[in-house]
Amino acid sequence: MTGKVEFYRHQLGDGEAQSWRRVLDTLVDAGVARSRSDALAWCVRLTGEHADAWLAELRDALRRVEEVRSQGPAGSGE
Repeated sequence: MTGKVEFYRHQLGDGEAQSWRRVLDTLVDAGVARSRSDALAWCVRLTGEHADAWLAELRDALRRVEEVRSQGPAGSGE
């Protein structure tokens, strides 16, 4: 188990990993899931169900950012 913990600490950092554990623990405490493992599966399932809509919103937001940038002042590299 220690190997997995060290891997996640390396990937996320201690603070970020702690934050995710709090999310999972909250889902367990609220009765949404029976364990952290179940809570993680719930999060993955939820993300999968909404991924297309969330990605579409993200693409729309990026398009709006590009529109605003194109209307802004020219860069100083001219």
